[in-house]
Parts: sequence; C-alpha cells; structure tokens
Amino acid sequence: MHQKIFNRFVKHIVNKCIKTLITKALNNPGYSSTTDRLSHFKYAGEVQNTTPERACLGMAVKHFISIREMLYSLDNPSNIKNINKEIVDEKMGDYINYMIFIWALLYERIEEFEEISGEHKHGN
Repeated sequence: MHQKIFNRFVKHIVNKCIKTLITKALNNPGYSSTTDRLSHFKYAGEVQNTTPERACLGMAVKHFISIREMLYSLDNPSNIKNINKEIVDEKMGDYINYMIFIWALLYERIEEFEEISGEHKHGN
C-alpha cells in the first residue's frame, strides 16, 4: 500500500474510532451509566470479582475471536466473498476500541497510584 494511501487509511480509522467512542457515546447513554466513561468495565469487574482491566480484556477477547475466525476463514480463498469493508471495519473497530478502553483504564490506574503514593512514573 502506497504511503499516501496508508496515511489516508489511518486517518479514516482514527475518525471511525472517534465517531464511535466520543460522538456516538454522547448520543447513547447506554455506553456508560454515569459520567464515568469507564463505569461499565468497573461494574463488570465487580460482578466478575476481577479488575476493570481484566473485565474489559475479557470483552475484547470476543472481538479478537471474531477477527480470528474471519482470518482463518480465508484459508479457503473463496471465502473472501463473505468479507467486505463494512464487516472488517466493524470487527477491527470494535477490537481497537476495546484496546483504547484498556489503555484508558491503565492510565487511570497509574494516575490513582501516583495520587496516593506521591510517586510519578516517567514515560509517555
């Protein structure tokens, strides 16, 4: 894929994630039950007696398995007819979004640690 096409592709994907994670969430209160955008993962962690991060990862696994099935279906080249850009966008987008949720949960956990301990971890 040519660099210019790849760059446009990346911008397209990022915009899709923004649309789902920010814009769509503003219009759909079902995305979180409170002002805490990560609350569903925190509640899921409580129900499952685990951390919010692990609960979110468990949800992400469903999307990973769906992607895996799609990729393995291509072992039979004729199956490409069952895959289109909309399906790829949905499956990959869901997985990327869950990785962003885990990223946010980890950042929040680090920030809580820094507040409590007074320590600041260096990094990006």
